Amino acid sequence: MSNIRYFSIHRAPTPFSRLRIPWLSVALLGLSLSCIVAAALTIRLLHNRSTSHWYSSPAVVLAVIASVFNVATGTLVSIGVATLWWRAASRGTTFRSLHLIWDRGLGLGFFSALASDGNTRRTTIAAAIVAIARFAAGPLLQQAVGQAFVQIVQPLPMKVFFSENFVPDRDPVGVVRIGDVLRPVINYNAAAYLRLFEQNDLEVFFNGVGAESGFLEDCPETSTDTCGGYACPRNSTCIVKAKGLSISANCSSTTETFKLDDPQSQGKVVFGLDMALLTSPIDIDDTYLRLSTAYNNYTSRDCVGHMVYEDCDIRGAWAQYEMEMTWSNISLVQVSNTGALDYPLDSLRIENKTEGEVYPAGPLMTLIAVFSEYYSGQATLLEPKVVNGTMQAMRFWDISKAEDSSICANTYRRPAPTVITKMRQYLFISLQVGGQQAQISQDVVAEEHRPVIVHRLERDFFIAALCTMAAGILAIVGLHWKFWELDRAVSLSPVETAKALDAPLLRGSSLSCEADDILDEVGSTKVRYDGTSFSRCQSDSDVFLDNW
Repeated sequence: MSNIRYFSIHRAPTPFSRLRIPWLSVALLGLSLSCIVAAALTIRLLHNRSTSHWYSSPAVVLAVIASVFNVATGTLVSIGVATLWWRAASRGTTFRSLHLIWDRGLGLGFFSALASDGNTRRTTIAAAIVAIARFAAGPLLQQAVGQAFVQIVQPLPMKVFFSENFVPDRDPVGVVRIGDVLRPVINYNAAAYLRLFEQNDLEVFFNGVGAESGFLEDCPETSTDTCGGYACPRNSTCIVKAKGLSISANCSSTTETFKLDDPQSQGKVVFGLDMALLTSPIDIDDTYLRLSTAYNNYTSRDCVGHMVYEDCDIRGAWAQYEMEMTWSNISLVQVSNTGALDYPLDSLRIENKTEGEVYPAGPLMTLIAVFSEYYSGQATLLEPKVVNGTMQAMRFWDISKAEDSSICANTYRRPAPTVITKMRQYLFISLQVGGQQAQISQDVVAEEHRPVIVHRLERDFFIAALCTMAAGILAIVGLHWKFWELDRAVSLSPVETAKALDAPLLRGSSLSCEADDILDEVGSTKVRYDGTSFSRCQSDSDVFLDNW
């Protein structure tokens, strides 16, 4: 068998004249390089982008790439170790070195392999680098892509149930002429709207067609569309703006000081809230609601109070109501006045009104009818710390504005902004609920605010992942280096190495050295290991086959 030549040790005139390319290694090496390119493209292309499906998310794509990289590099290491093992054998080495190359320096043999010859060290270091690359590639790639929430704003055509004016037969207040005086007549809707106003501090109301329970059947809250324009898509918030009746306010104030502990201050009004419907002496159609307030705004440590007297003239106006919608629930955000009314809605003229007949009321008559009792009251001083006041006065009591609340604590919040805001909220409820009940809608273009998860490139992890994967591939190339010195495909198959080691059981086989050829000839030979060596079985009874 000495004339069997396994390797082309002696150089041919051209080093690559008998080159046999290991196509499997080339394909796997190309696949590994493709994984690096694919990972880089995936991370770069998805930077600042969102994905709509779970299977297209970077985490899934990069996990698949890392798995393919692990399989490819693991196979390449096995082929590279076989290549280096046979090259070392062809050049002459020791059994110990061959064993350490095959072992790849695993376990406690790592330091022994490093202390051995160059081929053993190369195998051990390369295998360790590839192992680190295979282990770290997946986690590093996952960390290379971060996530952030961004708000995408886009126009969205919608329908909002919102009447520009009070809905006929659903207006909260009417006016009736009794003699020479117009008096308000409170309808059922006034109480109903006021109940909604009191019970919904966030002013959340239903925008859907029909009853909320019925609308839910056709348009569940998980719906991704607008359900005909009446609902905001799932996970989105829609900002809707609609025109409607509102009020404007022009306020002016004066101040004075007084001593709370002065006996002459006993009985002084320290809080007052009242409203009245007035008409301009110049124009009888110029009707306005005057909100008169008085409040002790601040008390110093020596019990000096600072009274503020504020009058606000409130008139009807057109406004833009900005609302926030989630699914089909609407809540008021703010009211922005857009201009005065085109015509008077609260004229106190009686000439054109019939005795006893009810006429629609404007916003001012409605508000004074509803709020004159709801927001009115006063508090008078009895002692520096004691007042005689109504419940409405106590709602605005604020001892934080007194420097020493243990002595003089009769201070109050400014009531005018609160009352005016509540009036606008009441008008909003009247227009929105009335419009929904009467199915009066406005076509608007809403702003859809949709939170989206976008993927962000984490540069440090990105570079670390690519460098780690590239280091693994370079280590694999080192294992395959000078593969062209071999004149055949090699492996570490037991029959191939046994043939090369001149095992007695294979001495009668052909001169072929490749595992496939050897197996074609002696693959059916029955052998058995007796604890020391393999021997040929004399009969079928010597073979014990496992039956699963």
